[in-house]
Amino acid sequence: MRREASILHLDLDAFFAAVEQRDKPSLRGRPVVVGGVGGRGVVATASYEARAYGARSAMSTAEARRRCPPGTAFLGGRFAAYRRTSDVVMGLLRELSPLVEPVSISV
Repeated sequence: MRREASILHLDLDAFFAAVEQRDKPSLRGRPVVVGGVGGRGVVATASYEARAYGARSAMSTAEARRRCPPGTAFLGGRFAAYRRTSDVVMGLLRELSPLVEPVSISV
């Protein structure tokens, strides 16, 4: 046991896009944007490949489409898959400490 407390901040900022790339090998290495895909949609997350073009969370999907190259995958999201994966990650963290405080739109 350590004498001093430790705090770990784990930021899964491209989590939804990473789950998509994990589950669909054809998306690996490609820009992926997850969120509202309609005319007034908002980006929930963007893969690091999409971020290189300036796509980011909370940006309008229309703006992300202007910034990203052809071939970028714009996906509406599969929240059940994100929930299952989040449950696995949170379970692993709780094995390390019972003091886990998740903050997310999918929790």
